[in-house]
Amino acid sequence: MDTVIWILVAVVVALLILGLLLALMTKRKTDHRKEEAAELRQDAQSRAPDLDEADLIAREAEVEADRARMDAERAETRATEAEQARAAEQAGYEDRIREADRVDPAVDTDTSDYQPDTRYPADTDAAPPRRDDGSTV
Repeated sequence: MDTVIWILVAVVVALLILGLLLALMTKRKTDHRKEEAAELRQDAQSRAPDLDEADLIAREAEVEADRARMDAERAETRATEAEQARAAEQAGYEDRIREADRVDPAVDTDTSDYQPDTRYPADTDAAPPRRDDGSTV
């Protein structure tokens, strides 16, 4: 029976030693992970100035993009206004052609097949018709 007790004591002591070793290994691993986390935080802090610079660059790019959008909107407005002015000029041109046809005795504007030639020769090198005073028709 003494042998059984000694065996039980030895097993309990061995289990205690194993538990102690396991606890020490766990603490060591935890300490190592804490050190690793501290190094990662320090590395992140060292990169903070880069983040500030990246923020500044991003804000400058956004301002530049806003300016470009505003320039594009202004250009679009100018293009629309130019197109409206062109349409008004075209309408005036067509009115003058119809008036010339109405005044011209060689042109019968009362027939059902009357079709004034109101095409502006924009696709040719010809200039618009001019009056004697030099202004366009």
